Amino acid sequence: MQHKLTIVVPAYNTKKYLRKCLDSLVNQTLNDIEIRCINYGSKNNSHIILNKYAKKDSRIKIFNKFNGELSSARNMGIENARDHYINFLDLDDYLENNVYELALSRFVNDKVNLAHFSTNLVIEANNCERYNLYYFQHKFLGLIKFTSYVINNSDIFDWDNIYKFSIINNFGISPSIR
Repeated sequence: MQHKLTIVVPAYNTKKYLRKCLDSLVNQTLNDIEIRCINYGSKNNSHIILNKYAKKDSRIKIFNKFNGELSSARNMGIENARDHYINFLDLDDYLENNVYELALSRFVNDKVNLAHFSTNLVIEANNCERYNLYYFQHKFLGLIKFTSYVINNSDIFDWDNIYKFSIINNFGISPSIR
């Protein structure tokens, strides 16, 4: 079963990582996605790369915001999202090709509001990439009820979750800067 997913991608002076991030999005095994790139004042011609990708892939929509910060760009993405699920991805991030398909398969019933997935930290130094596989380790697995204990003991960021869009609307959730 395919689900509709909006991916909100704030873009600010991220030309170095832009192609790798966008390639990881357009090559997802889940095709039923919308990619909302919010260009919020880039000065390094990132918009040229964004526009090239948008011309090649109709799932990519570019929104320009001439001021603001990361949170305001993500909020603009929320305002322009229209799908059942939403994810926030930073342009210096990239994904394995099946991440969204696997994560959405976890929404097995109406009580699931969030799917949290694993991340690896890639450290760039001296033209070399190192991977830290233990940077974020899951402390909870399976269907977990959110309690204060779970919330206080989880490493949850905006970019490693898929949210049911209704919880963002119902609870007035706004992305934070992290």
